[in-house]
Amino acid sequence: MKTFLDACALAQDLCDCKVKLQMETYVQPEVHPQPSNFGQYTNKMHFMSTNVLIELCGKTFAKDFLKPVDSELLGAPEYYAIVGQPMDIGTIIKRLNNKFYHHVGEVVSDFMLIIHNCFMYNRSGSVIFERGQLLEDYFMKQLKAIPKGVEYPYDDDRKMLRSTMSVPAPSVASTRSPVKTRQMVRRRLHDPYCFILLNPLRYVQLQPPTGKENPPPTCVQPEVGPEPMNLGKYTNKLDFFKKSVLDEACKLDFCAEFMRPVDTVVLGVPKYYEVVMKPMDIGTIINRVENNFYHHVGDAMSDFMLIIYNCFKYNKPGDEVYSHGMLLDAFFKKKMQAMPTGPEITIDNAFPGAISTDCYPEIV
Repeated sequence: MKTFLDACALAQDLCDCKVKLQMETYVQPEVHPQPSNFGQYTNKMHFMSTNVLIELCGKTFAKDFLKPVDSELLGAPEYYAIVGQPMDIGTIIKRLNNKFYHHVGEVVSDFMLIIHNCFMYNRSGSVIFERGQLLEDYFMKQLKAIPKGVEYPYDDDRKMLRSTMSVPAPSVASTRSPVKTRQMVRRRLHDPYCFILLNPLRYVQLQPPTGKENPPPTCVQPEVGPEPMNLGKYTNKLDFFKKSVLDEACKLDFCAEFMRPVDTVVLGVPKYYEVVMKPMDIGTIINRVENNFYHHVGDAMSDFMLIIYNCFKYNKPGDEVYSHGMLLDAFFKKKMQAMPTGPEITIDNAFPGAISTDCYPEIV
């Protein structure tokens, strides 16, 4: 009988333990990168750290967003049932210090996630909701002040010199390995290679093997279809982003180079995918928006900023494509100032279930 009662008590303890594990009261997002995915700390990240994040630590309206939410302390037991991907300013600072991020767009995405979570959980008119509005207004104004030009590793030994620079000093630029390839030329969307059908659900190599072991790809198509268990949504802010940023970009001549994945054969840049490890293009972002790939607008903003990052990483100042990247950066920052503020509201997606990468928009 005693053994039976002991077994029952043990079972009850296990059940209680399981319930406690399910009812999380404090979630600290990961702040250390995986060894195989180590990031960097750049000049633009340094700007975000010193001019945005650290400044916010002293702002009254930001005090609720500095640490992970303690749902027990705040009397919000259902918080982590509603907010599936928590984020806070302190976590972003830790990630920056630990070189978690690869480019500044990832920092922007995490910050936009803080704002998204605030509006998703808190009611309109509440104190936290109103502070979230102030936080969003502050951040969007700071977004346009991010330094222009190439994003390079930040050197603490020379930070006083570089903090006022928007492009790297000649000594930094000269460390780039010389690549004897002709400059990327302007691409028009009617080029025959652009209409090759691509597999949308994986990275693909469009050229057959040449007999060499692991030949480099000649055209890489990023994923555009979400995993079934990780379906995103179409929101009012993503709708603005598509119509006011992506669709408008299709009408601009300087965006021609950024509409499709880079074809290294057509452009004569065989080393491109050795330099650019995470390619991105405007057509891919359009497909992702239409296929509910993103969970909030910050993800789409990050992908757009990745295009700009890749442009400056591969092309040199003075190149035509580099100059077009500067115009793209200015265009993006200007458009972001007009993005709707407040809650990100899910709306009907006019493009349900249409996964396609062979129909990129034409430039008008």
